[in-house]
Amino acid sequence: FEKELKRLGIQYNASTTFERTNFFFIAPKERLKEALELFAEMIGRPVLDPKAMKDELEPVKQEALRDQVNPSFDLFMASLSLHAKTARMAQPMTGTVEQMDTQSGELPKQFHDRWYSADNMTMAVVGGIDDADATRTLVDKVFGDFGKFLTPPRGSFKDELKLPKDYKMYKVKAEAGSRRLLNVAFPIEYNMQNWAAATLFADYLNREDSPLSMLTAAGLADSAGISVDSFQDVMYVRMIIDLTAKGEANIEAVHTMGAMAFGSMQKAGMPDHL
Repeated sequence: FEKELKRLGIQYNASTTFERTNFFFIAPKERLKEALELFAEMIGRPVLDPKAMKDELEPVKQEALRDQVNPSFDLFMASLSLHAKTARMAQPMTGTVEQMDTQSGELPKQFHDRWYSADNMTMAVVGGIDDADATRTLVDKVFGDFGKFLTPPRGSFKDELKLPKDYKMYKVKAEAGSRRLLNVAFPIEYNMQNWAAATLFADYLNREDSPLSMLTAAGLADSAGISVDSFQDVMYVRMIIDLTAKGEANIEAVHTMGAMAFGSMQKAGMPDHL
């Protein structure tokens, strides 16, 4: 399969989130038909050998082990637990290492049969297309034999969450002996303009000489940083302050310096809505 992709000059990649899996094919315009046919073959009729799936599981386990020592991941899972309506949603996307060790090699096929369906797929063809109508006809022909659900799937991830309208800030307090992270999160409408502005803002405040660095320089926190992430139509600008070793005795001073750091965005010329 990969040899054929290389022969045709096709590049491919994929990414997975809690809500969807994205596949990307980049192909020369004159190879569009072959690219679509290979694409349909790959996602519609994959060879999911149980032994091969077990072998592929090891890199995923290594990522999960890495996340176990990642304070930002701890914070994300705590946030998810806060918002999830059901306990099954408040767990890592790929499951825990223990679950991976005990799962069946047949699980990927079961998952594919459950979710990979024509009525659960959105496809976009972008580029220098000469005839849009002919391209639509080609897509319909290539993907025409894709199966459809016999029954509708269960509720989506969105249905499993409770995101309050007035959600502005919350504190996640860990149990004794584990990390203690202060998370200040600002929800903002998700669009590319806001994402670009928020990323610039994060880069500005994550510099070594930014106002946020005063927290560590003053001995108030182990680390402090800004992250940007998104969920559905909302993105979050987060200030994550690690108080594991320093504790919370000086929490008011932490709040004051944190506010100063966010206030510095006005001097940086960031948009008012951030």
